[in-house]
Amino acid sequence: MKKPLSFALLLVLSVAIVVTGLAWAQKQVIEPLQPAQIASLNQIVEMIVQGKPSREIEMFWRQILVANPRMDPQAAINYINTQARQKLEGNIANVRSQLKARENLKQKLNTTGDDAQLANIDLQNQLQKQQQLLNMLSAISKMLEDSSTSVIRKIGG
Repeated sequence: MKKPLSFALLLVLSVAIVVTGLAWAQKQVIEPLQPAQIASLNQIVEMIVQGKPSREIEMFWRQILVANPRMDPQAAINYINTQARQKLEGNIANVRSQLKARENLKQKLNTTGDDAQLANIDLQNQLQKQQQLLNMLSAISKMLEDSSTSVIRKIGG
């Protein structure tokens, strides 16, 4: 009869150890993220944003898990996803604004080019009118000289 009592006691102790172990494990996993852990997770976020190889990110993730056995992995993953998404969306918005600024500069350059062409055409028209005026004045001057030379010959002659 002693054997069943010891077996029952052993069974009760085993169940108590398992229940205590589960409760202890649950207490460990529930801890919120600590500032040092967040700093490490931010390094992973930066690695993701910079496009580092997944193998390198995975190795760093494992190091964090080993160094922080009481960290809640799901909370850490959620933190990494949220932060990486925010940074990548910020980068995308930045690239979009740069593209828009570049497009605006292109339009200004095209407009400036059109304005410069119009100004060049106006300048050519002005130069042509000036040349015509100069040719007309030159012709008038030649006619006056021819007339005065002809009058002088008639008087002298």
